[in-house]
Amino acid sequence: MARWKRWRTARPLFIAVILGACLSSGMAACGFGNGPPPRKLTLTPVSDFPANPRQVTWSLAVDEPSAGRQIDTSQIGVMSGPFRIEYYSDAEWADAAPAMVRQLLVQSFRSTGRLPVVGSTRLSASADLMLISNLTKFQVETAPNGSSQAVVALEVTLLRLPRRNPIGTARFEKATPIPANTIETVAAAFNESLADVIRHTVSWTLERGAVGM
Repeated sequence: MARWKRWRTARPLFIAVILGACLSSGMAACGFGNGPPPRKLTLTPVSDFPANPRQVTWSLAVDEPSAGRQIDTSQIGVMSGPFRIEYYSDAEWADAAPAMVRQLLVQSFRSTGRLPVVGSTRLSASADLMLISNLTKFQVETAPNGSSQAVVALEVTLLRLPRRNPIGTARFEKATPIPANTIETVAAAFNESLADVIRHTVSWTLERGAVGM
């Protein structure tokens, strides 16, 4: 199985810095130059929930999460320090992370069969509630023991329409260890972390919305 080569940066300004980091870490290939195009990766919606979600009668619009510039991209980020992010060179997401997360949220809500209508914010004119969020983490980080982990964190707020009155706010985060630096294991770890965050978001939204309505 081929190793997943790092790194690609968002701007040429950081090339020298990253080359130094690659050399210091003993990495054989950092992904610069005219290589093959990056592989496109996708994640999967959640279809299994640990308990039967609450049945509701209201409709829901799901807004695209806001995110910082380092996350609002199709590149797969790796935090190489508290203030520095680098990117894998051989693979990227099929869409920008916030757009991908919103689509997976909508699909996961639909898979519960517990809402009469759920969709994107194009439905906000007729929806009863709206879920807005902030994707604060969607990256590879170094765990305290030195291993790599895929971390996803989402801050969510449920609003009652049309006045956008807040019903509740919550934050969900999941870190999944990455046992090997390969495309398959990194993608699988992200899939597990995001699935856990989505499960909590869906369950919380249905419960909190039922109380708020």
